[in-house]
Amino acid sequence: MKDDQYFYQDLNRYYFGAGTTLKQLMESDLVPIKLQVIYNRYLQEDTSLEMSMADFLSGLQAGSIKERVLFALKMRVHVMLPQEKQRGLFREKIMTVKEWNRLKADLAGEWVLREIELSKRALLFFEV
Repeated sequence: MKDDQYFYQDLNRYYFGAGTTLKQLMESDLVPIKLQVIYNRYLQEDTSLEMSMADFLSGLQAGSIKERVLFALKMRVHVMLPQEKQRGLFREKIMTVKEWNRLKADLAGEWVLREIELSKRALLFFEV
């Protein structure tokens, strides 16, 4: 397993490394079954299990059912953005899926997706 392939949780959220593949998530005993069902029902179309979470989110289309489902799950992404004044330095920004979709086209490859987080409460109340 690489440094960016991990999964952990705290009291309020689940956290996934951006390099974690969808296959690793679907096969892990630590990932809630409800999240696996949501993936199979709503997010599976046009994706491969070999995709990393970063690849999955990079291909996300604005206004799609996938974006709406992830927004309902209160997914947030941790992105490293370059600082304007100093070359080679990055700052972390945490944003929602909708903000991410708006910004990713403007940044054109200057970003590094680091981590994805999901709300446990939103997952609990999401109706499958």
